Amino acid sequence: MSTATRRGFLAGAAATALAGAPALSAEPPVDPALDAITKHRQAFADLLAAITATDNTDPHTDARSDAEDRQTEACSHETDMAWELAGTTPTTTAGIAAMLEYVNRYETAGEEWPNVHDCTGPGSWHFKLRQTMARAAAKLSGAAGFEQADAGDERRSDLVSVAAIPYRGTVQ
Repeated sequence: MSTATRRGFLAGAAATALAGAPALSAEPPVDPALDAITKHRQAFADLLAAITATDNTDPHTDARSDAEDRQTEACSHETDMAWELAGTTPTTTAGIAAMLEYVNRYETAGEEWPNVHDCTGPGSWHFKLRQTMARAAAKLSGAAGFEQADAGDERRSDLVSVAAIPYRGTVQ
């Protein structure tokens, strides 16, 4: 077989083999946690801008009323993005680290997440975040049984029995 014919055959075989393969990307897929962080960061910046705009508007005017409405909308959007952040499952260990670092920096700056006064139960933002991070870590490690038990019952978990968790401290 000649070189030209062999090259043609190999090129044709490679093209046929790759035709059904998924397209290769030069860039790795983006972890959804990074997108959620970006969305929350922008929503928070928009909220701060709305607060500043409200503060810089004369009280008892229509402009102030409009600014307060925009501030309320920005606050609601920031809260929605905070809940979206807590519920976004990272797909990489770097995504888990980025999410936890962002959350800690936000709190260190003196900011609060939704439901700050109800931060220990299943309805709290912090509970949701921990649940999501546990699910991501389990998925990345290949562990089974870490999915939420029932969509309507976030209090139940098939992760572990609470009695099986070793206790090494004192309750204050």
